[in-house]
Amino acid sequence: MRARKAPAMDLRIEIEGERVTCKQDGKGALSMLLRDLLMNLLDHADFRPPGEPIPETVRFAWRRGDAVVLALEQKPAMHTVRWLTDDSPAPFGKGATYREVRLAFPFVLVIVAFRGGNFTGQQQCFYRRAPLASLEDELLLPNLLNVARAYGQTCWLCLANLRKNFAAISWNERVRAIWSHLFDAGFNASSEFHEGMSYWQAMRSVDRRVGSLSAWEAETRKDPFFPLKVEWRTAGKTVGEVMEEMMDRISPLKLPSSAFELLPLMNPPVRRNAAPFSSWLIR
Repeated sequence: MRARKAPAMDLRIEIEGERVTCKQDGKGALSMLLRDLLMNLLDHADFRPPGEPIPETVRFAWRRGDAVVLALEQKPAMHTVRWLTDDSPAPFGKGATYREVRLAFPFVLVIVAFRGGNFTGQQQCFYRRAPLASLEDELLLPNLLNVARAYGQTCWLCLANLRKNFAAISWNERVRAIWSHLFDAGFNASSEFHEGMSYWQAMRSVDRRVGSLSAWEAETRKDPFFPLKVEWRTAGKTVGEVMEEMMDRISPLKLPSSAFELLPLMNPPVRRNAAPFSSWLIR
């Protein structure tokens, strides 16, 4: 006996106002808000591997359209840096004088937001005593010049000298340029002229071993891992919270909530020359 074919169903999905309705044979079977349906589509989207390797030191990445927020992490290490001298004629820029010092650092985190491959002014620097393991990990305040509570950010990092068009280079080159600027460009008093003092001034009382540059330098010679034992003050935020704050500032999430708002998305897409890395996404 041949199996009888199931009768064909007339299955339709209709959008009316803010709701999406699935109708079977003309009768409504399922209904939900358009916004909720689009969120479900995001959860089931296929995000393929990027066309270039993941840049070293990138621990978390979040993409929303052409906006990308990266959380970068540098392992504990000693760095030879240029530090503003006490008798420098100028606090920064031309005329500023520096001396080279060998300093030990704990885990250093830089969280930076890009739009179209370029900086957005959203960039922060933190410390940690252990490597990042989750988005809920706590961040600690650094003791650095060039880092301050400014521009609505807890630990704004001055990257003023990185002025070239970053959209024209790869993500590997962008990440390398950020670290190079942090450790090679010179720590100066530029952030003292923004909304408040740098964390170098604010954090000198946290531990006698970092109470002065000479003490920091001397302790580095004794124990290059001593910064992992310093009780750095908490920033009061997790890495996930800082990334979300940055993303919401540069690219607020605005999913269509009605058929009218969905209509522009039905136009042919505008193709941008985005680097392959921007296909990454965490939510």
